[in-house]
Amino acid sequence: MPHPSPFHTLETVVWTDSADAPSVTVFRPHTPEGVPGEGGGPSGQPGIGGRPLPPGRIPQVLPFVYVHLAREEAALFHGKQAEWEAAHGPFPALLVAITGNDWERDFTPWPAPRLFRGSPDFAGGADACLARLTNTLVPAVETRLAGEGFVPSLRFLAGYSLAGLFALYALYASPTKAGADASTDASADGPGLFTGCVCGSPSVWYPGFREFALARPVAPSWRFFHGSVGDREGKAKNPRLAPIEDNLRAVTEHLRNQGVHTVFQLHAGGHFQDPPGRLWQGVEAAVAWSGSGQGPTPTTA
Repeated sequence: MPHPSPFHTLETVVWTDSADAPSVTVFRPHTPEGVPGEGGGPSGQPGIGGRPLPPGRIPQVLPFVYVHLAREEAALFHGKQAEWEAAHGPFPALLVAITGNDWERDFTPWPAPRLFRGSPDFAGGADACLARLTNTLVPAVETRLAGEGFVPSLRFLAGYSLAGLFALYALYASPTKAGADASTDASADGPGLFTGCVCGSPSVWYPGFREFALARPVAPSWRFFHGSVGDREGKAKNPRLAPIEDNLRAVTEHLRNQGVHTVFQLHAGGHFQDPPGRLWQGVEAAVAWSGSGQGPTPTTA
């Protein structure tokens, strides 16, 4: 029976002033030589949390996929990677799962009223969340991983629902490199830290987001977008949620017209049907595109 990919929790990176700081988990591809653990694998391959890269050893250059997940979804998402590797071998990317965010605060671009009675209002903290992601979390993770032999060839940002909205918003607003300040260090070409995003059922129904997205320029560095939605989500009883499919189609077309490689995927079912599986399909498509230079064929279903 194939061994599932090991995953190792890095030290928590505090990026909010509250106690509910997110944690970071790295899902490392397993290797044919075995599964490296603490102190490195049997072949000398450095493992996550293992010894530093020995002198002269060539680092592994892989796409890095940063994925915001609910805590209860992280193990399910990791299971998708294990299933993929059981069929195909080591997954050709390094996945960085981020859990523990306050979704209504961290993933919303500007304040908006709550959707349901008893739920919190949307606080509009995405800019602060993005600044901490780029200034603190990404540099800390990549410094740690570089010492263990992992270097990003490019980066994707992924998420589902409000986290998918944040991923899309971040591609418009993120700075040019890890550790940069978007307000002072943005180049004339615009954002460049992330090459693309994977957005599962992104909350593009959010008030004002369609207008924001369709009016914003797209940086040349933004080259890939995968957006998916359930075919029943546009039939939501709440009128604020109903525009999600139409808005996602409009944003996808806007990005395609500006030269971004786009994939629109329509799934069967509603919003809560297999979020980890839907998101995994998008991540798989992004990694395939990064390896081939061609990517999956765009759809307009």
